[in-house]
Amino acid sequence: MNRRRFFQATGATALALSLPFSAQAMEADKQVLIDAAISSNHGHALSLSIGDVVEMLSKTKQGQNQEISIQGQSGHPHSVSLNQEMLLALLIDQELEVESSVDAGHSHGVLINLEVVTS
Repeated sequence: MNRRRFFQATGATALALSLPFSAQAMEADKQVLIDAAISSNHGHALSLSIGDVVEMLSKTKQGQNQEISIQGQSGHPHSVSLNQEMLLALLIDQELEVESSVDAGHSHGVLINLEVVTS
């Protein structure tokens, strides 16, 4: 899928056409990584690839939120819910801060970062 078709499929605005990582990520010696910091963490983890974000964007086109588990090694679940606006914000701003679900009597702040790195 080319960039124009991607933005048409996801309903993204013209503003999104200037994604900061897009030109950089196309260079052969660079890659896009997604990292997350989870507050008061005790074994939770978030694992996403740029492909996952693109796939979630296509699914949120109809207004559906995407639930992502951050349970990791912890003995109890948590998840974060991301909508199309949030996913686009991650791609445009390269950072997204969300609150996890409440499970086992607590929640976690989750800071998701998109980073372009040189291989």
